[in-house]
Amino acid sequence: MKFLGAACVDLPQPAGAMFTHRTFPGWDLFELQDYFGPIMDDFQPDLVVCDGELYFPLYCKLRGIPCISIASPNYISLDFGPYEQYADLIAQLLNTSTVVLGYGASDCEPSALLDASRLVMTSPPMKYDRAQLSAKSVREKYGFGEEDQIVLVYRGAGNISTPEFLSESKKIIDIPVDLYLEHLQYVYPRMKLVLVSGTPVDIPAHKNIRFENYVDFMELASASSLVIARAGRNVMYEMAYLGVPSILVGIDSKTDLYRNCEIAEQWQIAWTLHATEMNPATLLAMIERAMLPGEAQRISQNGRAFVPENGTLAAVDKIVEILETQSLASKNAGGNHAKRKIALV
Repeated sequence: MKFLGAACVDLPQPAGAMFTHRTFPGWDLFELQDYFGPIMDDFQPDLVVCDGELYFPLYCKLRGIPCISIASPNYISLDFGPYEQYADLIAQLLNTSTVVLGYGASDCEPSALLDASRLVMTSPPMKYDRAQLSAKSVREKYGFGEEDQIVLVYRGAGNISTPEFLSESKKIIDIPVDLYLEHLQYVYPRMKLVLVSGTPVDIPAHKNIRFENYVDFMELASASSLVIARAGRNVMYEMAYLGVPSILVGIDSKTDLYRNCEIAEQWQIAWTLHATEMNPATLLAMIERAMLPGEAQRISQNGRAFVPENGTLAAVDKIVEILETQSLASKNAGGNHAKRKIALV
């Protein structure tokens, strides 16, 4: 893999790396050394780009390797749940980075604990620019007509396995399916239900209900009339960025999914519902509201203002800046500046 002439290696998580939704993700230093020490010795990167693993910036600093830390909004704001509880530790670890690249929309206010001189804030990166996605071509690709009302129901995957989380997540598929069979298919004859889940689900055989284990979610969502999904931050940002009306479901009050529902309500970028209150009647009322053109347009406009741009370019610019600085330093020292290497963690 190459990036701007630099050799890149994308390092997967070790099989034993685990976290729960009540703690922040990360490996301890011993696990980090055992897994990455030999790889780093062999590859000898000039730059490490780290996606959220908190001890890696410190590990890189001790080895004298520049590190860009990609930080999610919770790592930047440090004002919710376990992120608030461990705010001092998280900030100290992030502050050992060469650069902290913070992804957030209008809701993300950086904590005063973070070193402002190292922090670069940008809009969330997206797989697509809005202009790349044509609703007509996307619908044709997936076999839908222009008049079809696509309701995309996204449960996703994940490795959280508490009984509360599993039982509430199940509702995201089950209730829309039951509601469609009993009511929606008769009121909205052009409605097509697409169910996306990282784990298998039992669905009835029906010409207008489709199950997808793997799909380009953002692409298909861009052509959908409505998305019903777990209230993850990525989904919230993606739907806002695309301007797609969505119903976001908060699951388990101890997760940041409830917090994301609060954010979506505050900025009026989606309709929100807690899974504990989710039933056919409450969901039907929301779907009927979402199908009103004026309501859908209001949510769409608010979302696009909330996430106004794609932050991918800012991330690339930071990587280029560090590589160019290293290249110049190597050249001045008489070294071989052409053979640059980046490790993606």
